[in-house]
Amino acid sequence: MIGAFDIPPEAGSPIRRRQGTAEGTVQNETRVVHENESMYIPIGSVHRLANPGKIPLELIEVQVGSYLGEDDIVRLDDVYGRQ
Repeated sequence: MIGAFDIPPEAGSPIRRRQGTAEGTVQNETRVVHENESMYIPIGSVHRLANPGKIPLELIEVQVGSYLGEDDIVRLDDVYGRQ
């Protein structure tokens, strides 16, 4: 399952994978995040997370920045139909 391509204008997000396979794309770089690994999504970066595996993906996202709301996110593409 591939999630949304988002741009978070006010907050960065460290992501830590707990279970499953996380494939993270930040700007044009894609990498797999394994158990006990994390990745950082800088403020203003286009990003997407996907679960290419069969095990449900569990992760922890911690937002950091001056504003932590969800209403300022710019969605470029979203398989869930959010805008």
